Amino acid sequence: MSAKTSLFYTKAKWGRKDDNLEKHSFINDRKHDDDERHRGVGIWLLICGTILVWCLSIGGTTRLSGSGLSIARWDVLDTLIPPLTDKQWELEFEHYKKFPEYKMKHSGLTTAALPIHRFKSMWMMAYFHRALSHLLALAFFIPCGIFWYKGHLNRRTKFFMVFCGVLLVLEAIVGWFVVKSGLTNEDGKSAENLICPYRLFLHLILGFFLYIGLLWPAFAHIFKPVYYVEAAQHIKCYRGLIATTIAFILITVSYGAFVAGLNAGAIYNTWPLFDGRVFPANMYAQSPFIKNFFENPGTVQFWHRTFAYITFGLVIATWVNARKLSLHKRARVAVNAMLLFGVLQIVIGIANLLLGAPGWIAAVHQSGAMTLLFFILWLLYEISHSSRS
Repeated sequence: MSAKTSLFYTKAKWGRKDDNLEKHSFINDRKHDDDERHRGVGIWLLICGTILVWCLSIGGTTRLSGSGLSIARWDVLDTLIPPLTDKQWELEFEHYKKFPEYKMKHSGLTTAALPIHRFKSMWMMAYFHRALSHLLALAFFIPCGIFWYKGHLNRRTKFFMVFCGVLLVLEAIVGWFVVKSGLTNEDGKSAENLICPYRLFLHLILGFFLYIGLLWPAFAHIFKPVYYVEAAQHIKCYRGLIATTIAFILITVSYGAFVAGLNAGAIYNTWPLFDGRVFPANMYAQSPFIKNFFENPGTVQFWHRTFAYITFGLVIATWVNARKLSLHKRARVAVNAMLLFGVLQIVIGIANLLLGAPGWIAAVHQSGAMTLLFFILWLLYEISHSSRS
């Protein structure tokens, strides 16, 4: 069996050894550059990625619990420490009462008054989201400067660090514009949808790209690369399949942001049909037509479900095709974990829908998407190195 064709096989199982196949499928004894093996850098980046997952999860809960506009200002120093006395809480509450959300939800004749203890819990939810974003900035920029100064970052890693640094700054700016969009009601928005869904989408998708930017160099610094035979066409096709799956994960997540922004999880809480229909009612009723894909709650939920099904199909295809390839053991761990979390995502997503999208399940659902992305990105990294030998 030649090195050019040994990578792909259909009969051998993962539990069955084939010495000749293993010998020619991949080469893992190449000399690895010292700074690529610097595990401290990789662990630091994984810690930053973990903080980011927490930050985005709490951010999702903040949005769905209606807490996102409770801190109606962007004074970083003034909001660094939460109110400590009753007087401070009263002042913060009075400031919140000046904005449309309070007036629309809690000050009318037919609306329930907002007790201050409820306001405190809303404020603290938004505060923890901001505090984690501040922690992420400190956890990223300070060690990055130290590692850069000490020469622990190679050229490729430096590129990723600049990329992540720019995204962090953009995340902060967009985060404020998300809040700012809900502090006015010039467009006559409803009380539930004061926040602009387009800005919310941008805020979330930037977070996912930041996550990718943190994970890829983390893998490079932690794992010794495995080199696959470059002439093996099947591994190239497999990389394309994985990249396509990642793209559909991001598309599904993007529509998830619009679902959250439009509060679309509160409608059509049946599965697999939409209140007994194959398609939601008035699916393309808005004009112009393109608005339905981003501003019609039923249409947005339909496409979020549809892309989730496509993504799950691609996850299964990725796992099935992995069984036909002679992959390194780390890649096998990654692809099995990918399938597990793909199944969990579908189950959690259906539960989230049937229960009307409660905040905690929605947060778990979003964290599940990031975990799924983690394992499939790890899989892509594991098979991304080629050798002509």
